[in-house]
Amino acid sequence: MEYNVKWDANITCITILVSISIIASILLVVQYQPEISYWVLFPVFLVVFGAFLYMPYKVGYNNKSIYIRRIKGKIEIPLDSILSINSITPNILQNSVRVFGSGGFLGNIGYFKNEKLGTYVMYTTSTEKLVCIKTTTKTYVINCPDDVLRRVQENKKKDPCSRRNLSKISGCSK
Repeated sequence: MEYNVKWDANITCITILVSISIIASILLVVQYQPEISYWVLFPVFLVVFGAFLYMPYKVGYNNKSIYIRRIKGKIEIPLDSILSINSITPNILQNSVRVFGSGGFLGNIGYFKNEKLGTYVMYTTSTEKLVCIKTTTKTYVINCPDDVLRRVQENKKKDPCSRRNLSKISGCSK
């Protein structure tokens, strides 16, 4: 089961404004400083192309994992590694610091940090349907349809001890 991610107005505006700024800067450099244009164009191209590769475009769920599809492959979060999965509101992300990634251009993509969540990996294109997924190794913030969230939570309630190597942490006796 897969769902397309939707861009909100904020991500759309930031992406359009940054794109216009990049195009205008490139045109100015090419027109007034053609001898250095290749030195400017190449790094700009790498940054834009890199952001495009990591942009999430689908979120999905199967009986083994939640996954985020990007141009550059798929991020899989195995269900048996999930410690908790909960809906969150955008205010939980306030005062986050971008450690590495994009804070609006083509989405909120990369590593972020704040007091409430600690260090987390974010793949979002909207402030709607935000979900925090804590695993044994990382914390993720993604856009996730209610259907996926509900199914994973139900699956965890049915067999909370199904997570491998977590019996001591979760109090399960398996």
